[in-house]
Amino acid sequence: MKYQDQFLSGLIKSVRQQRLLVMILKGTAMVLGVTVAVLLSFGYLAYRYRASTSVLVSLRLGAVLVLVPTIFFLLFRPFRRWVSDSQIARLVEERHPGLEDRLVSAIEFAPEADLRSSAVVSRLVDDANKSASGVTASEVVPAQRIWQYGALAGAFLAICIGALMFGPREISQGIGLLTDPGTATATVNGMQILVKPGNARVPKSSDQRIVASLQKFSAETVTLFVRKHGEKDGQWAGQTMEPAKSESDYQFFIFNIQDSIDYYVEANGIKSATYKFDVADLPYVKQVDLLLTYPGYTGMPPKTIEDNGEIATLAGTSVRITSKLTAKAKAARIVLRDGTKIDMVAEGESNFVGRLTVTRDGSYHIELVSIDGDTYNGSNEFDIVVLSDQPPTVSFEKPGRDTRATSVEEIFTEAKAEDDYGVTSLDLFFSVNGGEEHKVDLQKLKSDAARTMTGAHTFFLEEHGLQPGDFISYYAKAHDARSEATSDIYFIEVKPFEREYRQAQQPPGGGGG
Repeated sequence: MKYQDQFLSGLIKSVRQQRLLVMILKGTAMVLGVTVAVLLSFGYLAYRYRASTSVLVSLRLGAVLVLVPTIFFLLFRPFRRWVSDSQIARLVEERHPGLEDRLVSAIEFAPEADLRSSAVVSRLVDDANKSASGVTASEVVPAQRIWQYGALAGAFLAICIGALMFGPREISQGIGLLTDPGTATATVNGMQILVKPGNARVPKSSDQRIVASLQKFSAETVTLFVRKHGEKDGQWAGQTMEPAKSESDYQFFIFNIQDSIDYYVEANGIKSATYKFDVADLPYVKQVDLLLTYPGYTGMPPKTIEDNGEIATLAGTSVRITSKLTAKAKAARIVLRDGTKIDMVAEGESNFVGRLTVTRDGSYHIELVSIDGDTYNGSNEFDIVVLSDQPPTVSFEKPGRDTRATSVEEIFTEAKAEDDYGVTSLDLFFSVNGGEEHKVDLQKLKSDAARTMTGAHTFFLEEHGLQPGDFISYYAKAHDARSEATSDIYFIEVKPFEREYRQAQQPPGGGGG
């Protein structure tokens, strides 16, 4: 008597399938959880130490050593051991104690029906089938567990995809470094240090500014390494560079350079190319003087700046640059950051003069041509910074608050305006009881603007025929060449005349009358 193709067989098959599905989802969820933890932690470490090939290789190896055993023990190993029908039946009976070994007995004795009493075995199998017909697979392996493990696996998968697509750069790029060596190579190659001026022929005894720009990475310490040219076995001397104006730039000054040197910059294990300063007896720029001619709208007079090549001014300012050389040169040019060159004109025996108009942020240096025809950088790099024209500020110095006065008093007001490049006019506006607005010109300049301007006005209240309860509101407005600003609004409230009351004295004595 066989139990296959009966209720008992169908129950065993359904429970086996549902149990297998739970095991797969459980193992998948646990593997995904470990994978997410490894990718996030190892990915961050890979991004942090992305410049070190040995660390990246170690992290990849560590990730493999963690994930491979995890997949084996959680996904493959549980399915290597075959679970028999009787073991499945035992599981069913554990969930339903009332079956009292009916299913297990039927499965174990059914193959021996020919050796034992077939009638007894037949009755045993029939009884087991009858009992199995009242049991469902979901009662043995709850469907809730399938949804739980499935949802957990989906959550871990979503976290992994979210970290790759929308996570911080440190995580997404770090995971890329772990999983794709090609991406790692491209990323590491994308990180570099750009060095200015690079290879250059420089004048002896000049000062040289070296600027290092970090590309696609940041570092707490950036070091310049220098050694005397020609000493291949000589030791490199390291000097810490200081931050420059740009967030990713670092600078270092070599003063009074006397010998040719080799140099390179290193940060976080990333090294720049090695460059050379070839020192020669050449003239160089020992001093730069500036003459700033501001835009006409400012009304400001020209300004002279001596021995300072840094330009910080308004857009539209014309700058006359005078470079004073240590010796005579054949020619000189102003070289802007974008490569534009402006020829300079000789002035005197060893001076050159050029002019540029400030339009945007940038930098420049002076390029010289020696008498022998050598072309080289004759000066350091100087910054060009465009300043913004801020609106003026205006306020009342007196009385500086709301006031109350009688209709015959006089109220003195004084307004003050300030501006970074000059105030052109200062006006007062007032109205009585919120009516028509009147304007009073406090000051107005027709030529040069003043950085500070004051103006005064006295309100003769008697002239306005005011009554107690009436009020005057007023404010000041200042203009510079391009914008205006307004002060706070103040009020003068008209109050009644004060009255004094005194009790009359009672005359001594009494009497009618």
